[in-house]
Amino acid sequence: MALAVTCVGCSGANGTAATVNGTAIPEQAVTDYVQSLRATQGLEDGAAWKAYLEDSGQTSEGVRDQVIDVLVSREIMRQGASELGVRVTGEELDEAVAVKRRTYESDEQWREALAAAGLDEKSFREETELDLLSAKVTQALAEDPSLAYEATRDTDDSAYDKVGDAASGAGDAVQDEAALESARTQAALAWIADLRARADITVNPFPNGLPY
Repeated sequence: MALAVTCVGCSGANGTAATVNGTAIPEQAVTDYVQSLRATQGLEDGAAWKAYLEDSGQTSEGVRDQVIDVLVSREIMRQGASELGVRVTGEELDEAVAVKRRTYESDEQWREALAAAGLDEKSFREETELDLLSAKVTQALAEDPSLAYEATRDTDDSAYDKVGDAASGAGDAVQDEAALESARTQAALAWIADLRARADITVNPFPNGLPY
């Protein structure tokens, strides 16, 4: 991973927190993510948030770094899926959310479940979309493990060998479902690791003090 830390193009809450291969992750997206976590955990009050950070041995800057890492990982997955021609349609996402929602008898129970997971409706949809995308990527690599093999052959030797084993294993393990599933998992994990290693990631510091 080519990682740079700079302040070029950042301007507080209205700036860019990070870029992934040139795609910007707005600082506001990071702030919204943190504020959503605070809301779902009942930490909107400044004193409660400060106490939480102290009790958990964290800082606002550390939380920001963690959230940026989550958002960077999501963007890397989206870009990689696009390379494979994999996408999640709006209809697929709506249905997946509806299926999960139907397991709860009331809106109140649904909201309580989301809050317990540190989510709201928007973040749940984002998480669900990523889960669907990951599943589709894994399936695409299972159907053609050479996709991951070719993606890593010119980079790290260990990743190359790992995906190569998975590519051949997926073909040889047709009669052994456990081995086949392992080969699929190896291919997907190596593909994701290679995406991250090749990504050009720039993280900007927040210049004027964090708003949380």
